[in-house]
Amino acid sequence: MKSSTDREDCAMDTQTLVTVPLTASELRLIRSALLAFVTNFGHDEADVLHATQHLLTKLADLPVDASGPAA
Repeated sequence: MKSSTDREDCAMDTQTLVTVPLTASELRLIRSALLAFVTNFGHDEADVLHATQHLLTKLADLPVDASGPAA
């Protein structure tokens, strides 16, 4: 079981890259969900809002090919 210190370390980890294979429809769903989160729910925490907007920018740069997984 992870301690609270381990969870804090994981939450603050900005150097580890993770690859998740997604289909084009899954990528579109993630983009839509993040946009809904930012638009409809907002956040008082500026760092969470900034991180979400940064992620949306990165996702927007990915090509979405309807014939297969996003590259």
